[in-house]
Amino acid sequence: MRRLGFIVVLCLLAAACTESAPASVSVPIEGRWACFNGTEIIRQAGKYGLVDMNGTLILPSDYASIEFLDSDYALLDGDDNFYICGKNGRILAKSKQKDSLYYFWRNIVEDCLEQDRQSWEQVIQSYGELCDRCKSCRGHRLSRKDFDNLSALQKSIVCKLNEATGTPTASQRARLEALSADFRKAF
Repeated sequence: MRRLGFIVVLCLLAAACTESAPASVSVPIEGRWACFNGTEIIRQAGKYGLVDMNGTLILPSDYASIEFLDSDYALLDGDDNFYICGKNGRILAKSKQKDSLYYFWRNIVEDCLEQDRQSWEQVIQSYGELCDRCKSCRGHRLSRKDFDNLSALQKSIVCKLNEATGTPTASQRARLEALSADFRKAF
């Protein structure tokens, strides 16, 4: 049981606290403009994209224009659609009409952030339940049924982590770390 708990904690924290690294830019860059938010707009083959200050690709150069709405969100002009994206390259909304995104981008962003918060709350709640169940089993011999139930809960948490959008808020990250520390202390 101790080994299962340790593996679960490592898997959950690794998935919750890391993001996959985007690929580096390999196509020649025709132009580069530094933004005040730590990114740079690049032009490649007449299209625009985003890189971080290290040159790591954040958003491919697939857009006719990029217009920052504030330091965290931009309006992208694609071939047939317009998009709102975060400075991390995550596409939040798409529309055929620029005005619908331009005038309502704050509402769109807030809706996306609320969905992110809710998905991370589900992860935290399930992780807390798994920790409580594991602690209640401590020192007892597990039946096959109990082990299968714990394994099913762990798998559902991994699925929720894979489906979670955005990143956890600072308070959610702190709660995940506190759950992990509590779990490690118990075992």
